[in-house]
Amino acid sequence: MPRPKAKAKKNTSEGEASQEYNWNVKSRLLDVLHEERSSAAQGDETIEWGDDALPEDGEPLAAAKVNKFNLNHGDILRFNDYRFSQSYFVHRTPGGKYRLVENPDDSGSAHLTIPAEVLHNVTDALAKYSDILKVSSSTIHLSNEDKFVRNQLGEAVPQDWNVVLGYNFGKRENVCVTQGNNTWETTEWELASVEEIKNFFCGAEEPSAQLVVKIDLKGDKFKEYKAKHSMKKKGLAWVTAFPKLPKTWSAEKGTTGMGSSHYRTEWKCKGPSCNKDEVKSSIETFFDGFEVGVEDQAA
Repeated sequence: MPRPKAKAKKNTSEGEASQEYNWNVKSRLLDVLHEERSSAAQGDETIEWGDDALPEDGEPLAAAKVNKFNLNHGDILRFNDYRFSQSYFVHRTPGGKYRLVENPDDSGSAHLTIPAEVLHNVTDALAKYSDILKVSSSTIHLSNEDKFVRNQLGEAVPQDWNVVLGYNFGKRENVCVTQGNNTWETTEWELASVEEIKNFFCGAEEPSAQLVVKIDLKGDKFKEYKAKHSMKKKGLAWVTAFPKLPKTWSAEKGTTGMGSSHYRTEWKCKGPSCNKDEVKSSIETFFDGFEVGVEDQAA
């Protein structure tokens, strides 16, 4: 029985057409027969293309072919028997135009790579490509709106994160999240969290922020400070009292002066700028109620 097409209403704006179209319709793998390929070795569903020349990346796809072969966004056309060499994705724009996107092949070995531009509007890529993932070694560049990402990380996924899955004949092997030149990778996605990944990327940065903490206490405030930070430890525990910082940050104590009724010192803290505000806030909270200043300083 022919598969029903995902249709958009006619005579609508691009935005309206995008809303009407079902981007998650399950994708098909179609072997294309042409002048140099009279049969498909793998015996998948085949179509007679009719053109002599192979298509080029980004080439427009005629509406006549879309209709003739009942093509939907994300379908894969394979023009060669060797893995996914000379393979193209059917790509539909929000306005209803079609073009062909060549398999980017991240592996360099003619394996399948499902690119971000094809999955931009897809919200359940694993369901859409479930059949195809079982017969190939694949890399999938998910949208941050995808069900797989949202179910684990929620809605607070930074827009500059790219989530990439590695599959080997139906079995997920790894998940990578990239940000710029840095990559976080896991085989245990179920244990991942936004906070963990943020901390990883933050730790990958070179120390680029510095905070100077200046403590100047006199009289009753000095006595109050000593009492507060000497309750659980004997001796001069209050001298080294300082909040616990993230592992990516260091704190070094500078010159100290003290007497029977005063205490003055400063700390220099260094770390990545990505969580500087968080560190600054934790220091201010720790010393709340005392004459302590936290200042930014060029690293």
